[in-house]
Amino acid sequence: MDNSKIIKMVENGLVIIVLFIVLIYLAKPIEKLIETTRLQSVKESTRGVINETKNYFTSLTIFDTVDYPFKIVFNEKEENGYKLYSMGEEYKPVEDTKFRVAGKMPTSGSVELISDGEARASNLKFGKFICNKADINAEELCVLEK
Repeated sequence: MDNSKIIKMVENGLVIIVLFIVLIYLAKPIEKLIETTRLQSVKESTRGVINETKNYFTSLTIFDTVDYPFKIVFNEKEENGYKLYSMGEEYKPVEDTKFRVAGKMPTSGSVELISDGEARASNLKFGKFICNKADINAEELCVLEK
């Protein structure tokens, strides 16, 4: 092997080592950015589920007698992925109206409408995140499940 090939191989090796070091250095910030983006997405999903619960409740009042407190308990093992409760008792809508969310549906947890405009989300699970929202003015509190 001549010297130019050896020098070329050493140069290529050094470039690979430098790129590897840069990649290691950038891995944590990239991972943190991805996690922050996921957290924001889950918070938006929580808001969406709460808003859709309010809309769903309003649509049910058109066809049926439904009242506060109104609660949707999510469970991925249920036929529709949820159960409904009105005034503390299990509720089956008269019309065949299904609860739908534009984004992700939680796999567990609940949303309760306490009064007009007042809503509370408890332990909504989206993937590895669990979210709670104490009241309409509170920030969504989402944490990574352990």
